[in-house]
Amino acid sequence: MNSYDLLAARVGTPEAQSLAERLTAWHDATVMHRRRAYLARSADPCSADCPCQKASYYWSEARRVFGVVAADLTFLRALADPGTDGSAGAQSDERRRAGTG
Repeated sequence: MNSYDLLAARVGTPEAQSLAERLTAWHDATVMHRRRAYLARSADPCSADCPCQKASYYWSEARRVFGVVAADLTFLRALADPGTDGSAGAQSDERRRAGTG
């Protein structure tokens, strides 16, 4: 069981399970793509059809379907918003929810 499956189980809806399956496939494809790009030492590893290009879409879907627990998906969030490192984003999200950030 991976992070996506765990969140889907917490949410407990068929939509969450379906998204977890798509996110798992996306994650695997993205990791393979990034490994190949790293090994090739490509200066511009991403093309218009690479899986990285779908990160923003999946991040939006994860937040909609999983709710606040989507903040646990740091790999997805980091690719969707390269300006965050995951932990800083989670802290900012918490501050926004608390009304202090």
